[in-house]
Amino acid sequence: MSVILTPGPAALGHSIREREKDVTLDELIVEAEALARPSWWLSSTPTDVLAGYWGGERADLPNISPGAGEGFPPRSYVITIDAGLLGPLGVTVRRIRPVEMLKSPLSIFATECLDGEVGYHSGEVRDIPFSKMRCSGEPLFARPSRSLPPFPAICLYGSDRVATWLKSVGLERHEYIDARREPAGRAYYEYELEVTSNALLYSKEVEGVLGGWHRFWPDDDFYLPSEMRSALLTIRDDAPFLEVLISAGHGNMAIRDHIQW
Repeated sequence: MSVILTPGPAALGHSIREREKDVTLDELIVEAEALARPSWWLSSTPTDVLAGYWGGERADLPNISPGAGEGFPPRSYVITIDAGLLGPLGVTVRRIRPVEMLKSPLSIFATECLDGEVGYHSGEVRDIPFSKMRCSGEPLFARPSRSLPPFPAICLYGSDRVATWLKSVGLERHEYIDARREPAGRAYYEYELEVTSNALLYSKEVEGVLGGWHRFWPDDDFYLPSEMRSALLTIRDDAPFLEVLISAGHGNMAIRDHIQW
């Protein structure tokens, strides 16, 4: 169904000709499909692809590092994934040179600091194939999927049609936050309700996502640039709500924890 957007009071100064340039839901979906990225959906439901483990402990990386002094806070595993699954998704890591795909298991740990705060960090890279790794955690399986971009990414990276629509309401591509308000706001809400990954947050079938587009969170001041590639998003009820990003340039990794909402 095509939804023609109607301008609100703030748009009364726009001409009828300009209003005809309003984008439709169908057009936003076309833009999203053109920008779609491959991804893996993760769950405990068995498939042919073993992707990782929830919790547990790796034999080669124990919860308490060898040689750690007394009182050193133990780390607990949140999740371990087969990072070899990231390469085909376009998520790569620059180690030294040349650019190489991260092929070793990637683990995310939680460590409680002295002040009671919990910090998250990745485990050191070990030259051990995922298939040879031993882990006591709950098996996690993958199935292929496609990730559609959030609304800000469409504004930033969509076709000239998107730029023309934004200009018709007095906005530039980087003003995607204002595009969520009238007179352009209805396009945002229609798209959010129909096709964005919001549904994943409430799905019992999907517990995490490898690759795809990163989200625009309510506490973000701006949408992180496309050079930051989403490596992992955990959306399991009984696990920390974590987002792991890897930069396309130097391969730096950032781990962000979010409030479940």
